[in-house]
Parts: sequence; C-alpha cells; structure tokens
Amino acid sequence: MRKVAGWTLVELLVVVAIMSIMLALMLSTYMSALGVADRAACLNFQRQLKLFRLAGEDGLEFRDGKPYLGGIRVVGRCYDCHPSIP
Repeated sequence: MRKVAGWTLVELLVVVAIMSIMLALMLSTYMSALGVADRAACLNFQRQLKLFRLAGEDGLEFRDGKPYLGGIRVVGRCYDCHPSIP
C-alpha cells in the first residue's frame, strides 16, 4: 500500500490559526494607520483654514454645490470635525 502525501487535519488547523492571528494583527495595524491618516488630514485642513483666515480671505467657494477651500475639495469627514463650515 502506498502512503499518500498530504496534510493532516491538525496541520491544517494550525496553519489556519496562524494565518488568522497574522490577519488580526495586520487588520488592527491598518485600522490604526487609518486613524492616524484621518487625524493628519484634519490637522492639515485646520492649518489651511487658519492660513486662509489670516490672509483675510474666506477661501471657501462652492462649485456645483460642493464646497472647495482654496481649490481643494472639502470632504464629508471635515464636517464632522468642523461643523462651522457651511
């Protein structure tokens, strides 16, 4: 009788467990990186808004009903941090 080379159930379960642990670590790192990127975008928006106001310009204009600040589109998440923006 020939022995068939293959994976046992225990080996397969160990590989699946290791891969799921690695995926969980990568996903948590990815989510924290998204949070850092959102904070950086928010700080950059605050900086741009202050620079426009220091220059004496409102800087906020509307094209096709969408707000722009100095030619840069103001995205929806900026409204969450800055509700004073019309």
